Order: sequence, then C-alpha cells, then structure tokens
Amino acid sequence: MARELVVTRDWVSSVSDPIRFTSGTPIDLTGREEVRHGHRWLWAIAEGREGWVPDGVVAFVDRTPYALHDHSAVELTCQAGEVLTAIERTHGWTLCRSGSGETGWVPDGHLEFPEA
Repeated sequence: MARELVVTRDWVSSVSDPIRFTSGTPIDLTGREEVRHGHRWLWAIAEGREGWVPDGVVAFVDRTPYALHDHSAVELTCQAGEVLTAIERTHGWTLCRSGSGETGWVPDGHLEFPEA
C-alpha cells in the first residue's frame, strides 16, 4: 500500500505508553468495546500495557484471545503540509512513516488521500 499522503491538520500523539504486542501474545480483553466510524475497537491488556485495539488483531483459540499479528498503537505526531508514506490502513487510521523514518498511526481525518 506504500503511497505518499499529505497531512491536512496537525496531529499530536495522545498516548505516552501505547499498547503493543507480537503475534501469538495472549491478550486480556476487558469486555469494553466501542464502535467508532463503523469500526469495532476492543479495550485490551497485553505485555503490561493497555489500550484500544482494532478487533481484527484478535483471534480466539479455545475461547482465549491471542494477537493475530504484531500490533503497536504508537501514534505519529505530524504537522499540516508534511508528506508521509502510508504503510497500512485500518479502522479509520493509517500507519505512516515520516521523512525522518519515524512510524506511527495518524487518523484518516488528518490526511489527504490522493486519487490512485
């Protein structure tokens, strides 16, 4: 999916120690859920951190939730006009890489998606 996007509004990371885990990690789901912009988010605890995760990163094995793939909820602080490279997009957020090599999630509402 790698393509260039332009930041339309400043975004400042809102989480100082975001949840992150690797594929196969057991995840404790608290039962807290939210649907935002048509996407389901789950409140999870894994590897000593907690936070919202997209429902698509969780798989169940014998009723026990595990990480389906690696995930990090690190957000990318960026400024309007900055050009970022999109890596992945899900649940209204895009995983981006800045020109300096930093990687993190930016809400889609802060990005311009040029016609493909």
